[in-house]
Amino acid sequence: MTEVTPQNSTYEHVNHLFRHQSGKMVSVLVHILGSHNLDIAEDIVQETLLKALQVWPYHPQVALIQRALADLYTIEEKYTKAEQFNKQALANIEKALGPNHPETGESLYKMAEMYYLKKTIIKP
Repeated sequence: MTEVTPQNSTYEHVNHLFRHQSGKMVSVLVHILGSHNLDIAEDIVQETLLKALQVWPYHPQVALIQRALADLYTIEEKYTKAEQFNKQALANIEKALGPNHPETGESLYKMAEMYYLKKTIIKP
């Protein structure tokens, strides 16, 4: 049996919210707002869950979730939001794991990929 610690407990709650509860919340909002507002309902749920993450104790998995949301926004071509979450994820991963950790490199890659798809030139 896995030992329950505040860190893996936080991860389990975050994982549960994003995998299970977010779909239920979107469903309720679509019922209220109408199916033509599905994008709005999804945005509301994502923003709400992210605000909840900001008040929870820091855990490296939170940064990975931020990066996953950045990927989602990149796919949806919502580059402003994608950039915001990529930057947050990179800062959190660097803080937790250091600048030379493979996850830091992965975060930099994801940000570069987003800028490439956005067709933005980054000036040094």
